[in-house]
Amino acid sequence: MEKNANNETGRALDHSIGAADGAYSLHTLLDHLQGGGEDRIVGAGLAQLGPDHLAAIYEGAETQVNECLRGLAAILQVLTFTTRHLGKEVPVHVVQDISAHLQGQTQALECWNTLADHAAYLLNEPLIARDLAGHYADKEDDVH
Repeated sequence: MEKNANNETGRALDHSIGAADGAYSLHTLLDHLQGGGEDRIVGAGLAQLGPDHLAAIYEGAETQVNECLRGLAAILQVLTFTTRHLGKEVPVHVVQDISAHLQGQTQALECWNTLADHAAYLLNEPLIARDLAGHYADKEDDVH
């Protein structure tokens, strides 16, 4: 259950500039990369990058999506084995730990998939990427 509390703490930092202890959730890091936060357009940060960088981000994010899928499959195998062989004798904390890992992998999968989708969209729509980058630059000027 501690994992869930840490994840919720990370989500609470989604729109902050920095974490006091230097720890950020994956969601927060990817949100900052994409130019998110209050009064920002999602994807505007990515739009400032050239096609080579966007392609690299897309490929890296897709790799992470596949890693998350493999991790989910492995966790489900453990859960299936555990329940099949131990049945009702599985300690509650083991089921809670497995559940927390499933939730964490699912959330990571969603984050990486969103990043891949945004990078692919901007690669395929360079005019929109240019407009977003301009909007992001205007918002940055307003902040400073």
